[in-house]
Amino acid sequence: MRGRWLGCVWIGLAGCGAACSSRPEPVSTFEVGAGRYAAVFESSKQALREFEFELGRVDARSGVITSAPRPSSGLATPWVPHLSGVGDALGGLTQFERREARIEFVPVEERAAGPGAGAGASDLRDEAAPLRGRVTVRVERVYQPGRRVDPTSVKLVSFTRDPEAVERGDEPRFITEVREDERLAARIAALIAEKADIQAK
Repeated sequence: MRGRWLGCVWIGLAGCGAACSSRPEPVSTFEVGAGRYAAVFESSKQALREFEFELGRVDARSGVITSAPRPSSGLATPWVPHLSGVGDALGGLTQFERREARIEFVPVEERAAGPGAGAGASDLRDEAAPLRGRVTVRVERVYQPGRRVDPTSVKLVSFTRDPEAVERGDEPRFITEVREDERLAARIAALIAEKADIQAK
């Protein structure tokens, strides 16, 4: 049964990889009509939760929602709905990656700077003009020296540990941003648009 399940996953990923070259550019923005901000903001929070993200900063005044970093291991964690292609599935097996999402709302038309303008000067909850939402997803890679991957099973990954470093609390661990996941951002934007009955573009 497990072999059949893995076979189905691989077939699906292969089909996805073959179609990637013909896909249009991912769309991770959406329009918010006047008076719809509160509803779309709520839909954005719901969409992040459905993609297995834990909410971090939720700032309706400034129009920003961020998530806590969400780790995944590609094909080894198919229940985390972050895979958007073969590359994600395979990369997660050998690299420890995590994703962090951000949704930002801004006025469609820039306003002239006036008295009191600047960061934090306006409250989007009082904004009467249309807004534009944008989703971005950062992919971070966590490097931990001593990682050993067993060729027979991804579950047998292990790490060498320095007991003295562990005792001091300074065991080495490095986190590097490697890219943006534009396809996952587009999938989140599409779900927000669906929930709020608006158009992603």
